[in-house]
Amino acid sequence: MKVSDTFWLTIISQFQHAFVYVSVILFFLVPKVGRRQYIEFGAILIFSLICETGGWIGVLVFHANMNLLSSLLTIIFFPLLILLYLKQPYWRNWRVVAYITIAAFTIFAVVNLFYIQGVSGGNSYPRAVASFFYLIIGITYLFGYMGSLPKEVRAKHPMYWFSIAIVFYNSVVVYLAIWMDYLVKIKNSRLIEVFMIHNSIGAVYYMIFWYALILMRREYTVTQPSA
Repeated sequence: MKVSDTFWLTIISQFQHAFVYVSVILFFLVPKVGRRQYIEFGAILIFSLICETGGWIGVLVFHANMNLLSSLLTIIFFPLLILLYLKQPYWRNWRVVAYITIAAFTIFAVVNLFYIQGVSGGNSYPRAVASFFYLIIGITYLFGYMGSLPKEVRAKHPMYWFSIAIVFYNSVVVYLAIWMDYLVKIKNSRLIEVFMIHNSIGAVYYMIFWYALILMRREYTVTQPSA
């Protein structure tokens, strides 16, 4: 008996959902001082968990369109990620540009939500724009600041692996977001294949986060001297 694509999408999505839970748990295992330093990272994980859980409840229980939740998550993620990078040495002199970019993106995303694609029409335009910015930020950070550090130093830095995850994930998402509107409106696609690709790379994305969080915990765990 042939297994449907919907079945595989459900399995992959469940794995991604579980990986988000693990990421949140790992974040709360980081000592308090570390959680404060990376509070935006923690907020990204917590909001991801809320979105994943709310999405499943909305679809499976209420059979609701979850585009509004996805759109709000995109609007929330953008400033959180930029504010996280503003704490890093390489980006501290770009505060004014960062705040203007956050304001401009938020306005665009809200206008898109209500007047362009609509509440039920998806948020592929803001996702594409956000992913493009994430790629620029992640790549310049990896090859700028991190590229100037010795290999053994950057390999132990949580933001190095966080940036790798950001670049890996968004290099695919930006492509999917650009084509999503075309696939829905012109090709009448159900997007099952698109979501299978998205959720598969999402699972890997969170696994890279795991390593970043493990390094974060090591960095902020104070070794007690032996008696």
